[in-house]
Amino acid sequence: MKKRFFNTLAVLMIFALVMSFAAPVSTAITNTPVTGPAAVNFKKYLVIPDDAHVPNTTITFSILPGTAKAADSTHMAVYAGPQGATVNTVTFTPTDTTYNAVQSGDILTLPSGKIYAKQTATINLSAVTFSEPGVYRFELREVSSTDTAVGLEANPLYLDVYVTSDASGVLTVSGTVLHTNDAAPVKSQDYGSGDVVTAGTALADKVDGFVNEYPTGTLSFSKTVAGNQASRDKYFAVTVTISGVTAGNAYTVDYTTGGADATISKNPNAATTIAALNGSADYVQPASLVVPAGATTVTQVFYLKHGQTISINGLPIGAGYNVLEDEEDYKPATAVTGDKLNGTDTGEAVITADHQAAGTIDEDDANTIAVAFTNTRDGIIPTGVIMAVAPFAIGMLLFGAIIIFIISKKKKSAFYEE
Repeated sequence: MKKRFFNTLAVLMIFALVMSFAAPVSTAITNTPVTGPAAVNFKKYLVIPDDAHVPNTTITFSILPGTAKAADSTHMAVYAGPQGATVNTVTFTPTDTTYNAVQSGDILTLPSGKIYAKQTATINLSAVTFSEPGVYRFELREVSSTDTAVGLEANPLYLDVYVTSDASGVLTVSGTVLHTNDAAPVKSQDYGSGDVVTAGTALADKVDGFVNEYPTGTLSFSKTVAGNQASRDKYFAVTVTISGVTAGNAYTVDYTTGGADATISKNPNAATTIAALNGSADYVQPASLVVPAGATTVTQVFYLKHGQTISINGLPIGAGYNVLEDEEDYKPATAVTGDKLNGTDTGEAVITADHQAAGTIDEDDANTIAVAFTNTRDGIIPTGVIMAVAPFAIGMLLFGAIIIFIISKKKKSAFYEE
């Protein structure tokens, strides 16, 4: 019996060993997830007029999972990007480098008369886990700008992340592309992504970032004097206040175009008695207006004389202006052009006491809002004194002529008597 037990046990062990070799081996492969890259960079372009400074502004973005799309006969499926993506902010300053021609590697169109500045923003996908091969989509948007005059793009950009797998199921983030069209990638003949027909070529709607404009306007102010008692070489003071602007912004002042003096010599003439101009050194007018830290307005006094114009360039849309000339013993008159209301120059600018003009720089205004000050000093030259003495003078002349005639006649008579 004991022998039979051991024989049975041996048979069972041999059977188990045979069955272990005969059992099918599992071929199932579990994907090895992958996290995204820590730095997917994109650019922020700011296009500005060539006479403007780059605005002082910080721009924020958001990145969220995009919308999943089911596969169809011509397009492959798109997965919504997993949660966890973040994106940083970018900051522009007036001292940023600007370009008057599109640089190599930049994707934008630069109109005539424009320049651009650029900054780089970074999308961080290191906290995002991809568990299947395929195309994952994220939606990138511009959210805000600390300078509200900076235009922001209302439409999103789409970041597609391409995840691939090797034969053992190890996933890899093989590429990313930023583009404007929300359509799913086109299927290739093998039902993979076929947007890029030739390796290394770009999608037709590929971009490298957001391109936005900073629309601006120009404010000019001029001086004309008239009348027979008006001084053509006197410097008049004009105070300019720009409001509703961002601290740190700078606006270029142009003296050359309007023939104004950027530097005024000390004691320029007998008519000019402004203390700032009559010091021991020449007076240098500011080359730019800079909004002080923490402020939303900037004020500056300028000086100009007959026939001169000063312009302030690069003022943002939405900024307010107030131009006030010092009151003098001249008759004031003020006219404003370019500050349009419903397409005309009348109605929007407010003129006060004929020596102050105020308004707002709007998108429908002309490129330049011009404030023209005309000062008249015209007098009637007194002639009454001359008229009062004239009859007396004429009488004296006649009396003198008669005396001379009588004396001459007497002398003539005496001559003949001799």
